[in-house]
Amino acid sequence: MKRTTGFLLSAALLVLAADLSAAGLRYPRRPGKRQFIVDEADLIKPEHEQEIRTICDKLLTEKAVPIIVVTIRSLAEYGAGGWDIRVYAQNLFNTWGIGFKKWNHGILLLISKGDRKARIELGNDWRHQKDDECSRIMNESLIPSFKAGDYSGGILLAV
Repeated sequence: MKRTTGFLLSAALLVLAADLSAAGLRYPRRPGKRQFIVDEADLIKPEHEQEIRTICDKLLTEKAVPIIVVTIRSLAEYGAGGWDIRVYAQNLFNTWGIGFKKWNHGILLLISKGDRKARIELGNDWRHQKDDECSRIMNESLIPSFKAGDYSGGILLAV
C-alpha cells in the first residue's frame, strides 16, 4: 500500500510540475549577492532603494536574516494569473532558497502592483512567531502607504 501511495503521489507531482511549466510559470531574476531588491514594477525610488539595501545588509550581517524585496507588474506576466499571491510567494521563496538550510529565517516581501496584492513570506524557522507582526506591518504601514500612492515609502516602512 505504501509503495502505491508513494507512486501516486510522485506521479501527481510530476503532472503538476508539467502543468506549471506548460503554463509558462516563471519568476523574476534573482537579485545578486547583497542586492536584496528586484524592482520590476519600478516602484522604489532610488533614495529608498539605498536605504532598503542598507537595512537588509545590516540584518543579514548582524542577525543572519536575509530579506528580499520583489516588485512585479502582475502575476499574469509570470504565468500565475488567477493565482493567490500567497502560493506564488511560497513558490518563489522556495525556488530561490531564501534563507539558510540550518537557519531559515529568510523573508520575502512580494508586491504585485497590477493585482493590488502584497505578501510577506517567512522562512520555516519563524514557525508563525512573526505572523501577527507581519499582519501589523501590512495593515499599518504597507497598505495605507499604497492607498496614498506612496509605494516606495510603504516598501521602505515594511522593510
